[in-house]
Amino acid sequence: MTWKIEYAECKIVKNDDVGEMYLFLNDIDCQKTDASSTADKSNSARSI
Repeated sequence: MTWKIEYAECKIVKNDDVGEMYLFLNDIDCQKTDASSTADKSNSARSI
């Protein structure tokens, strides 16, 4: 598997081998910022 790290307002780890899977890292800056409308702040990881 190849993991690509995309730097946005919130750190997003995207695994292209599994399609669209985003891991939202538990991080203070991530919690403070609306990084993505698809991010559920109550979940540390969410599959789309």
